[in-house]
Amino acid sequence: MNQKIYVAGHRGMVESAIVRNLQAKGFSNIVTRTHAELDLTNQASVKLFFEQEKPDQVYLAAASVFVMGLDKAIYDEHTQPMQSHINVGFGSDITIAELASEVAKAVGYQGAIVFDPTKPDGAPRK
Repeated sequence: MNQKIYVAGHRGMVESAIVRNLQAKGFSNIVTRTHAELDLTNQASVKLFFEQEKPDQVYLAAASVFVMGLDKAIYDEHTQPMQSHINVGFGSDITIAELASEVAKAVGYQGAIVFDPTKPDGAPRK
């Protein structure tokens, strides 16, 4: 399995589990970047990264995780100090269809994007 896969936030609890799962399934071409190496809030840096790396798959699971009742030692072991919310948005309010189209362009996806016309196509929640 030689697909190039980018996993954002690979040091986080959920994201590191994604990396381990992919490795267990035989994927070996996994691309990761720390926040210091790639600031996901900097659109120019992100665009350059995708132009250079051209990943086949992207897992954007980078997030702040807070689990009530989780032992502090376990939480601290699997998380990095960070802001509680980071907007890695597009820079303006867009619909889900527009967001899907922009992601497809960014990663070079050329397949069909299909939506269920009976469901609403609202702006993603902030």
